[in-house]
This record gives sequence, structure tokens and C-alpha cells, in this order.
Amino acid sequence: MAIKNVDKVTLDNKQEHSHIHQYSIFDTDDVLPSVLPIYKELEQVDFYVHHWEIKEWSNLDQRTHGPVFEVAGYKWRTLLFPKGNGQHEMASIYLEVVQNQDQKKDWAVCGQFAIMLTIDSVMKKSIGDLHDTIL
Repeated sequence: MAIKNVDKVTLDNKQEHSHIHQYSIFDTDDVLPSVLPIYKELEQVDFYVHHWEIKEWSNLDQRTHGPVFEVAGYKWRTLLFPKGNGQHEMASIYLEVVQNQDQKKDWAVCGQFAIMLTIDSVMKKSIGDLHDTIL
């Protein structure tokens, strides 16, 4: 069941974390406008939604890669540190390009992405400032 149009989440009867929204993980049409605004002045070359289901989170290696997927002619994968990268209080999640041998050492690609996390089988995710632009 999806929780839609939620502007604020009450935690311990306090209006904390008002920037957090909850949706079903598969409600892509509801989630994307809130985390990836459309910039009409930018050209959209490609669009893709990738889901990576992780089973047995507690058994993951300290550094784990998700499956490779292709968007806009580039191969991508998620890099996950389930116990943090240099700290142990929270997970660290990155999106990285899988470089091929033809690419120069200091090359770059520009893209906009969002990373959303679902915990266990709850099928909800909390969305805060989990998006970035690759330059």
C-alpha cells in the first residue's frame, strides 16, 4: 500500500524531519518529481529507473557493488558500504560509472540521479536530500 501526498512525517509526536516523504518504492511517478526536478533548459538524453534488491543486508561485505546497468551509453553500478565509508553510524551509497579501457583517465560525464533506499520488506522509503548531479 502506498502512502501518497505526505508532506510531513510525525516522529515521536514531534514535527521533526519535515523534509522526509514516504512512498511505496515502486511509485516511480510519485517519487521522481520530488527528488529529480525537471530542468527545461537541460536536454534529457536518457531516463532509467534501476531497482537493486538486497537480501540479507547484515551479511553483506563492507564494500558491495550492485549489478551493472546501462543508461545513455554508459555502464553504471551502485557502490554500497552498508556500515559506512570511514564512519560506522550510517550506510554510504554511491553511484559510479564503470569505466571502459577506451576512456581517458580524467574524463567526466554529467547526469542527474537519485538514490532511494527501502528497508527490509516494509516497501517504503524515506526520501531526504538523497540526490546529486554528477559533473
